[in-house]
Amino acid sequence: MQRDERVDPSWINGALAEYEAHRAEVLSEAAAQQQTLALGATAVGILVAGGFNVWDDQLLASVAFLAAVPLLSVLILVQWAGRAIGLMRVGVYLEGLEDALRTAYSQVPPAVFIWEKTLAKARPRNWWTPHYEWNDFGALAVFSFWPRDRLR
Repeated sequence: MQRDERVDPSWINGALAEYEAHRAEVLSEAAAQQQTLALGATAVGILVAGGFNVWDDQLLASVAFLAAVPLLSVLILVQWAGRAIGLMRVGVYLEGLEDALRTAYSQVPPAVFIWEKTLAKARPRNWWTPHYEWNDFGALAVFSFWPRDRLR
C-alpha cells in the first residue's frame, strides 16, 4: 500500500489554502516593511531639514540632531525589525507546512513545496559571529572620530 492511499486528503485543501494565505501575508508584510523604511526616511529627512532651519538656535539644533533624529531612527528600525521577525516566523511555519504536504504525497515533484527550505539553506550560517571584544573596537572607533580638543 502506497503512502498516498493512507492519507486522508480532506486536510490537504485546507493546508493549501492556508499556505496560499500565508504567502500572501509575506508579500503584504514585505511591502509594509518597504513602506516603513520609506516613510521613516522621509520623516528623518524632514526632521534633519527642520534642524538645519533652526541652525542659528543652538539649543533647538542640538535637540534635533542629538536627540530627535537618533530617537526617530531607532524607532523606525525597531518597527522594521519587528516586521522582519514576523516574516521569519511565518517562513518557519510555511517550511513546516511544506514538509507536511511533501510527506503526505509521495508523487509530489522534487521542485514543489521547497521554497522556504531553499531559502533557509541559502542563508549562510556563520558569516557574521558577534564577539564581546567588539565593544572595545567600537569604543575606539567612536573616540577616534571625536574632536581632539574635546578630549583634553
